[in-house]
Amino acid sequence: MKVYGENACLALFEKRPESIIRVWATVQMSHKIGEIFSYLATNKKCIMWWIMTNYPL
Repeated sequence: MKVYGENACLALFEKRPESIIRVWATVQMSHKIGEIFSYLATNKKCIMWWIMTNYPL
């Protein structure tokens, strides 16, 4: 299942952090979700991807 949006992703992390396998984030968002990245790195749970700030979606 893919989850999109800041609030949806934060809710998923609160309920089922072990379900996260990949994260796409902007540089600005990465500052807000540092706790998630720390959890994922500690538990070796996912591959992290970065999107540049001016990347056209």
